[in-house]
Amino acid sequence: MSVSDFKDFPWLSPWQPISLQGREAYKLELDLELSPAHPLYEQEFIPIARTCDGDDILFGLKGTACRLVVVHLTFTGRPEPDGRWPRAIFYRDIDDWIMRCMIPDLARFEKTRYKDAA
Repeated sequence: MSVSDFKDFPWLSPWQPISLQGREAYKLELDLELSPAHPLYEQEFIPIARTCDGDDILFGLKGTACRLVVVHLTFTGRPEPDGRWPRAIFYRDIDDWIMRCMIPDLARFEKTRYKDAA
């Protein structure tokens, strides 16, 4: 899965595409946070998008059955001692991610936004 797979993608809040500079920064941070116990350790991945209201990053994966993963970065700048962190949720493909992640995130985002406005 690559960034080009998301060309002209209809992003829903809170998800937004990442700039080239942002992709480099998020890839470096994930590389720094991964320990040998983490399922993404030594995997090939590319940042694609992020949430505007949190630290969740959508990465495309290469050479795996799951083609996408959402990672909640910790921004510690060092390997996490617990292999459960940074938290990673894997998705088969774009459709799986849309149904299990992007649409529920939109509902949560809208509910929070309108609650705060009231």
